[in-house]
Amino acid sequence: MMNLMKKTIKKKYHVELKNNKIVLLDNVEDEKLKQKIENFKFLSQYADFKGLKNYKDGSITANENVPSYEAEYKLNNSDENVKKT
Repeated sequence: MMNLMKKTIKKKYHVELKNNKIVLLDNVEDEKLKQKIENFKFLSQYADFKGLKNYKDGSITANENVPSYEAEYKLNNSDENVKKT
């Protein structure tokens, strides 16, 4: 019997965030993948958080020892922040 399952290969690439852009530190030979990484944006880079208190079923955590904040919400495709992607 032939195994039809595709084997997933994971590769990690080192990146930095400079001037609000992702900069690759490693060589990426696949041009399509390189563009995908370089053009990736985190929600926090473009989202409008004025209506954050209106989101439901979410959580916000903060670490007082370092400047670290995390918010987790379920958004649907009609949300304006999702449409911006």
